[in-house]
Amino acid sequence: MDSEHLVRMANEIGEFFETATEPDNIADEVRGHLLRYWAPSMRAALKDHLAGHPADSGLNPHVAAAVANLRDEPAGN
Repeated sequence: MDSEHLVRMANEIGEFFETATEPDNIADEVRGHLLRYWAPSMRAALKDHLAGHPADSGLNPHVAAAVANLRDEPAGN
């Protein structure tokens, strides 16, 4: 899956949580969603994209914060 598609999907998740969650919790909710529902390879590709394009990743700020805080954790955590 290309990074443009991953960015678009991640931003859609972020948009959902912007309407459903308190502002201080958005990044944590996005991070949790990515850990629960995204394959490790998808998370790794998004992390690599952010690392390679820190200033122009295309990720909204909450999603970028969530991705920056992803660690190699097993799905479901």
